[in-house]
Amino acid sequence: MDEAAERFDLQRIKTIGETYMAVCGLTTARLDHALRTVNFAQAAMALAHQRNENLTLQIGIDSGPVISGVVGSKKFQFELWGETVNIAHHIQTVAELNTILVTENVYKRVHEQFNLRPAPPVAHYEQEIQVYRVATGADGDAAVDAPTVDAAAASAMAAHRAPAATIVRAEVA
Repeated sequence: MDEAAERFDLQRIKTIGETYMAVCGLTTARLDHALRTVNFAQAAMALAHQRNENLTLQIGIDSGPVISGVVGSKKFQFELWGETVNIAHHIQTVAELNTILVTENVYKRVHEQFNLRPAPPVAHYEQEIQVYRVATGADGDAAVDAPTVDAAAASAMAAHRAPAATIVRAEVA
């Protein structure tokens, strides 16, 4: 997945067991961070199916503010915290196998570039989060090719500069 992350300019933050966490727009401001993150998720899904047909993914994507820092005094590790990370993780854990779920924050930024369908809201603490399922091509829906971001799209995205946190969890079925 690191190759796909690099291709779409995402940074792998960490892997823990079966979980892969990456972020776009954190160290380099990108107007198209959400677009790149969903493209990465689709590429990760395709890569998993190419390498092992029994490998399944559950992907959750949210976009918003995060807190980042280095932890440790002898062995350093870069970390991300915040509600954006928590929500991405939570929707990833409730996603069906081989599904990419995105929040309303991501939907607003990419709904014209991808085939997105509303999914049942996800309970998160005392709120419900509206999520959308991204067509992957493997689920009977043709994925919509995401175009490069032109000047008009870039100006429309300018108000949305928060990084997009992505959580990917892989399990062998």
